[in-house]
Amino acid sequence: MKLGITFEEKILKEIKQSEYINFIKKNKLSFLEFAPDFKKYSYKFYKNIFNEIINDNIKITIHLPHFVDDNLDITNFSNKNKLKLIEFYDSLNNLINLTKNNIILVFHGAKYEIISKEEALSRTNAFIKFSIEYFKEKKYLISLSIETLNKHHRNVIGDSREDLINIVKSFNNKIGICFDITHDYLNIKKINIPTNEFLSLVNHSHIHGFNKEYNHLPIYKNEILFKMVNLLKKNNYPINIEMLLCDNYLNELQKDIDLVNSLN
Repeated sequence: MKLGITFEEKILKEIKQSEYINFIKKNKLSFLEFAPDFKKYSYKFYKNIFNEIINDNIKITIHLPHFVDDNLDITNFSNKNKLKLIEFYDSLNNLINLTKNNIILVFHGAKYEIISKEEALSRTNAFIKFSIEYFKEKKYLISLSIETLNKHHRNVIGDSREDLINIVKSFNNKIGICFDITHDYLNIKKINIPTNEFLSLVNHSHIHGFNKEYNHLPIYKNEILFKMVNLLKKNNYPINIEMLLCDNYLNELQKDIDLVNSLN
């Protein structure tokens, strides 16, 4: 099993970076998922962390940080902001040589709240096409992964299994699906094992807990999701625990790691 966590920079206000890295190493995590916020943290900050974890054979996954930069929101994709994406991609290459290191880049499709769903789909497809072509030109070893999203939170491309299948197949499987089992459960309101067709297109996954108000909580409190976690383990998908900062963060995260390791 390839198990990772979302790297939570905010915890470094409470503990030393060395303590956090030691926690990661102690738990023998396979990868860390970053959403680099270059507005709050320097390139040097990320470079130091990347170098340390790569030296310990810990892989890196990236979540496109649209939530810190509107220029990286696929809803706003246009010819004008291609340069911002190029700047972001090349910044990643400066942190980790993308011609030698394979990474998965998770992204959210465009929202269809102000624009139509057809236009949102068009912008999502245009972003994918542009990125694939740019990666090929630069010889970047980046695999795109479009995330399952919660339709009850907002209208967004990725909020239905059928749409995700159609998008991936339209690019001849050159991208994959980031199967977020919590968003998927909240969409359907029950555990519904995906078809083999859907599962064959998954190249990454997210797991996190939820309650009536919040997402990205510890998953050990949501037993309803354990069956899906087992499905991910059975299919040997990379599993990212997408828990964000909370009270007793390290203790809660340890419980989630122990839980995932124990399920069978």
